[in-house]
Order: sequence, then C-alpha cells, then structure tokens
Amino acid sequence: MTTVNMLEAKTRLSQLVSAVESGAEDEIIVARNGKPAARLVPLIQKEKRWMQLGLLEG
Repeated sequence: MTTVNMLEAKTRLSQLVSAVESGAEDEIIVARNGKPAARLVPLIQKEKRWMQLGLLEG
C-alpha cells in the first residue's frame, strides 16, 4: 500500500493508474494534508463466458 499526497497524485495520475492496473500496487491511498482521503484500487472484471445456444437441430 502506497500513500501519495494530492499534488503528487495530480501530476502522476496516469502512472499511478498504470501501477494499480498492472498489479504492481494493490492499492494507492491519496492523502490530503497527511490524512487519507481516497483509495485507488483496480476494478475486478468478470470473466466473459461464451454460451451459444441453438447450434444443433432439435
């Protein structure tokens, strides 16, 4: 868990998102005046299942 201040988060937002997206960081805490204000975590994507109906007759 990494903590960054608001100014650093504003200037490095794309790098922070990439770090969370790639799995290099589990979560990143954004702090305002030293107090945690927000948490940046990856979205969990559901696996897509392919179900195709009606391929066979009957």
